[in-house]
Amino acid sequence: MHHRTDDGRAFRTLNILDEHSLECLAIRVKRKLNSTEVIDALTDLFMRNHYNTKRPHSALDYRPPAPEAIIPMDQRPIMH
Repeated sequence: MHHRTDDGRAFRTLNILDEHSLECLAIRVKRKLNSTEVIDALTDLFMRNHYNTKRPHSALDYRPPAPEAIIPMDQRPIMH
């Protein structure tokens, strides 16, 4: 997004959203954002996701610290 301050100087915001949960994963605000900074922001997110959900940890019997909780539709409890 592109905005201007009260004195007319431009600044940009990079907003990275999760389309499923609508959670804002990252916001970067700078006078100028180039492609390298966009790639850095995305890399940080891919590293933080791998670190918390995929990376095995020896103290946890080589399980990830926060595994994704995905329950198949046929195994979910039925709500009455």
